[in-house]
Order: sequence, then structure tokens, then C-alpha cells
Amino acid sequence: MNNCIKDNKNHHLLAFFFLLDVEKVFDEAQWGFSIVQHTHNDIDGSFGYLSKKLKEHNNYILANLMQVLMISQDWPFISQLIQETFDFKS
Repeated sequence: MNNCIKDNKNHHLLAFFFLLDVEKVFDEAQWGFSIVQHTHNDIDGSFGYLSKKLKEHNNYILANLMQVLMISQDWPFISQLIQETFDFKS
């Protein structure tokens, strides 16, 4: 995560992380911060692979986009569409 307090460390985001924990959405999660003046991290490489795969496929519907996302990575995962979430700001 970026170390910008107004973007990442606010109570709305923390409430969302708490909900993910309570609902057992993930078995394990890590919350990390970038080293000062180092804005790139491991996930940036994954977006590069995804970008290359997106250029090879027609992605006019969400199901196709999610499939390309899954095949673009070396590590196995299943993408899921989140259709609703709580209004933390209210």
C-alpha cells in the first residue's frame, strides 16, 4: 500500500479490511507498506502480464475479462466479482 494517509490509512478502508476478516473472505492476508521513495512492488509485474494477455484476447464481456485475468498469472487463483458491499462512509 501507498504510505499516503489520506488514501490508505483512513477508517473507511480499515473498516472494509475488518469486514473481510470477520466474513472469512480470505484464509490469510498481509497488509504492507512501501519503503519510502519506492513506489513499485511485486504486484506491478502481474499487471504487466495481464496487459500482454489483454492485447491477445477480445474482452467485451466481464466473464472473458475474468478468464484472461486468471490465465495471465503463473500462480493459481480464481477471480470473483464483488456485486455489493457495505456503505462504510455512512
